[in-house]
Amino acid sequence: MKSASGMATPGAGRATGSWVKAAVSLGLMLLCLAAIWHLHRPDPARLAAAVAETSLGQWVLAAFATRVSFAAIAGYDVTLHRWLGTGVGPRAAARSGAAAIAISQAAGFGLVTGTLVRWRCLPRLSLRRTAAVTVAVSLSFLSVWAVLTGALLALWAPLPAALRIAAAVFALAAVAAVLAAATTREVGLGRYLPSLRAMGAAATLVTLDVLTAGFALAVFCPPEVALGPILAAYAVALGAGLLVSTPGGIGGFELVLLAMLPAAGAEPMLAAALCFRLVYHAGPAALAGLALLGAPWLFRDRRRPGPDLLPGDGPEARRALPTASRAEAALSTQAGGGILKTERGATATTIRTRQARVLLGDPHDPAQTDALLEAVIAVARREARIAAAYKLGPRAAARARRRGWHVLAVSQEAWITPRDHRPGRQLRRKLRRAAAAGVRVGPAPTAPPWDDMGRIAADWARRTGGERGLSMGRFDPAYMARQHIFLAWWNGGLVGFLSLHRGSTERTVDLMRLSADAPDGTMHALVAAAIAQADADGIARLSLASAPLDHPAAATPIARAVVRITAHPGLRRFKSAFAPRWEARYLAAPGRLALLIAAADLARAIAAPPPLPARVPRPATSSHENDDGSAFAPKGQAWQEAPECSGASRAA
Repeated sequence: MKSASGMATPGAGRATGSWVKAAVSLGLMLLCLAAIWHLHRPDPARLAAAVAETSLGQWVLAAFATRVSFAAIAGYDVTLHRWLGTGVGPRAAARSGAAAIAISQAAGFGLVTGTLVRWRCLPRLSLRRTAAVTVAVSLSFLSVWAVLTGALLALWAPLPAALRIAAAVFALAAVAAVLAAATTREVGLGRYLPSLRAMGAAATLVTLDVLTAGFALAVFCPPEVALGPILAAYAVALGAGLLVSTPGGIGGFELVLLAMLPAAGAEPMLAAALCFRLVYHAGPAALAGLALLGAPWLFRDRRRPGPDLLPGDGPEARRALPTASRAEAALSTQAGGGILKTERGATATTIRTRQARVLLGDPHDPAQTDALLEAVIAVARREARIAAAYKLGPRAAARARRRGWHVLAVSQEAWITPRDHRPGRQLRRKLRRAAAAGVRVGPAPTAPPWDDMGRIAADWARRTGGERGLSMGRFDPAYMARQHIFLAWWNGGLVGFLSLHRGSTERTVDLMRLSADAPDGTMHALVAAAIAQADADGIARLSLASAPLDHPAAATPIARAVVRITAHPGLRRFKSAFAPRWEARYLAAPGRLALLIAAADLARAIAAPPPLPARVPRPATSSHENDDGSAFAPKGQAWQEAPECSGASRAA
């Protein structure tokens, strides 16, 4: 029986509360036992005779059902370790989970006992991390148990029709509530619920666990009682046992069984419950205790070969970034990103959303696309998420399609060759306006004016509905310290800035932020300054990042939904002023449903990113600077402005 009582963190300050809970549980158990005696007056002799009449075949069948149930229990510990990213391997996760459930259901006080047993099995995890696993297991189990119990009551419980309908409605409502919590932002109980893939796996495993455990009980029940009503009664009795939080749920479990299956008789049902406890509670608890005391090596991990995930702000990732073919790989340092590395050393930028492990952009070496598509599938499976790839170029998307992935065009990237760039008429007009207004732009000094930039970024966010995330950078000095930054000055004050990811042969526009009073043409001037500087530095390619599809009306509904959320009106018009080349960018996933889930999850993660962690800025580097902070571009360089629509200052 999986206990979900409230957890008491060890400590003297909570000792009183723990004793109170223990006293309450003991009182509930005695109350339930007194109710059983008062209502049924079971005969001890008949009870002993009923136990003695059980056959060897019944015990063997019940033991087999118990084995299947505990295999399912071990499976959902594995699933939740993967989702939480604990780094614990499948073998250790499965065995520690089975041991924790076996001991906690026999000892009671499930969250406390389960946490301590898991911690004993997995000492490399902190107590807090171990408690998080136990909480996730408990909440996932209770969510599925509520739905399953409602369904079993609706199907087989000997209840009036109105109550059976109510049970069915309850089951559907529970499903809706769980799905809503699993797909919303990580607040409240929703932050403890796993991804949809993990929830699906957990739902299957919990259902198998409960049904096989119920079957183990049914093996000992009188033959005249049908299996369906026994399963329904077991599910409700299980909940009663969780509520009283006594060892094995003693008292509450039996009271519910007798109430829901009155025709079976008190002694036969109590005998069945006793035999069930011996097989399902005592046996596994004894085995788990022996393993904990005498064979701790059973809970050790076995190292399995596979792709690695390097933290985006770690030293290995920083060494890999300069070799990336795309400057946008630097996004791995924000948005919870990292570098995916195969056993043969191929690397790609990756980010994690609530539902998916996502390859972001093309692999750092395009020739390794196939290997990295396989690697992201392996990592996604390891994390109980779906695999996806976002902002793939045409060649990488074609490779994904050949491997059976479903591919969808979601945007177009604008890029130019700095050496060949010549301002067109529309751009020259914008630059003249900025120049006439007195706008001055150029590279930021070594120590950028972070405070002034922060005020502009905050004001811009208030005016435009907030910064987006994931595939779009957000204002963060520590993150931007690795970028090229250009500043715009007007009337002696800072009115805008532009940041670009930098790579060995490419730069990519990231943040574009303007104050409300920035003159027309300011952002155009900033981008033109960045283009001129890239040309002077010998950079072969400058990306203006992505914009909506050229013909969204011809796109699929999924593409139109992504475009609506990830782009702002005027963004394409702004980028078109630089006469760029346009190249399609694709979303890909290994199945249609996975593609739909990935699209929705990416859109949510972009539109509503989690708060940024507080970090200390590192000094920025720049090739040009002025002592007064108002750096200027080389002579003859054009100045520019922001587009008419403030949304154009948001790089997709």
